[in-house]
Amino acid sequence: MASMKDGQLFISGLSEWLIDKLNIIAFVNGRSVAHQVGILLDAQIPDVESDTESKLQYLAEKRGISVAELKRQILTGEAKRLPPEATVGNDTA
Repeated sequence: MASMKDGQLFISGLSEWLIDKLNIIAFVNGRSVAHQVGILLDAQIPDVESDTESKLQYLAEKRGISVAELKRQILTGEAKRLPPEATVGNDTA
């Protein structure tokens, strides 16, 4: 789980293995772990962006809203996860 406070990202639940790997990678590259994680995320996000857009389209259609509205809801914390069987107009939504 990740949360933001004052522009800083806090990530909990990382495995011991991943924390060790991040420390090793940061050390070898002469960076802090925070800086190295930022670089790794920067490199990874463009790779998953197009897949994310198609998923957002699906989820927006399922809710009967636009992608822009879904993004707004996600960024403001208003978005709620729906069960797989939920569709617009379904009482389980």
